Amino acid sequence: MEFYIFVTKACNLNCKYCSETDFMKISRNMQNELDVKKTANFILNNLDKGRNNVVFYGGEPLLNQTWIKNFIEIAKNNNLTFTLQTNGTMLDKIDNHILKNLDFIHLSIDGNKEFTDKSRGEGVYDKILINLLEIKPKFRGKLLARMTLIPENSVFNSMIHLANLGLFDYFYWQLENSSQKIDYQKTKEYYREEIQKLADFWIKNLENGKIIKIVPFHAITLSLLNKKQHKSYRCGAGTYLVSIDSDGSCYSCDELLEHQFKIGSTTNGIQQKQLLSQNYSNFCLNCDIQKICGGRCFKSSIKFPTEKFRFYCDMTKILVKELREKIPEIESFIQNGTIAIKDLKYDCFTEEIP
Repeated sequence: MEFYIFVTKACNLNCKYCSETDFMKISRNMQNELDVKKTANFILNNLDKGRNNVVFYGGEPLLNQTWIKNFIEIAKNNNLTFTLQTNGTMLDKIDNHILKNLDFIHLSIDGNKEFTDKSRGEGVYDKILINLLEIKPKFRGKLLARMTLIPENSVFNSMIHLANLGLFDYFYWQLENSSQKIDYQKTKEYYREEIQKLADFWIKNLENGKIIKIVPFHAITLSLLNKKQHKSYRCGAGTYLVSIDSDGSCYSCDELLEHQFKIGSTTNGIQQKQLLSQNYSNFCLNCDIQKICGGRCFKSSIKFPTEKFRFYCDMTKILVKELREKIPEIESFIQNGTIAIKDLKYDCFTEEIP
């Protein structure tokens, strides 16, 4: 199970593409101190036998460190890992008790200084790097760089830049998730070129026995190698993901905190986790990569125009096609002992396909 806790709806940044903008305007409540024990007990009563992860989410969760610290004290040592999803600008102020109990930090950074500051605010990139260098010697967990990819940004240059910093264990990019209309054909062609370059770079490193853990590449490659079929959303929506809002309401998706998608509460428990969508049936069930993809974003299928949803599908097909073509090379690396299939596994909880 994976539990996203909206520790706070407040944020110290105002990123241009933030997908949370609409519902953040509706409510900027923080988790109430009285709710810490209730939330912890709810989670501890809903653990799976396998892996379980709690994500401290927001807003910017480090604006409410008292809540996080108290939660950790109650819930630690219970087959749980703890993940902080942060914009990184407050890591210099993180409580040491929180830091030493975190297993993962997912840090939002959009590649180089130009694109990070363009979307997140002037000076944000430098602040993030200063803070990372400060906490790195004290942090025993693993760092994931999470990039939000806008159409004009180069996923190749940005991923190379982040890898060369030598600060991160994992890398992930997500496509800007909005209904805004763009030049779909131009964006897809640029993305195809960028993915080809990035995949070639990744393969060249694999050939030399160097593993650069680009999560979308690893996730799709493992599915192709193992011939694993995915029958549900790979983000966990509708299956193993529970998002807990600041009033204790529970939802299947952290971007759909609306009454019609409520699945229960920390007080009354979860009634159901299933997300149902006619669009999922129409768009995905007959798709030739559906068993690899698991279905495109549920939110975009019901909230965005059809052409935008199909655009996201096409971007996924570009990614899968490129990696499918690399499978014979990867299999040869495994057969000759250059890498092992276990090298492609990753232990961080995150979305698997942008």
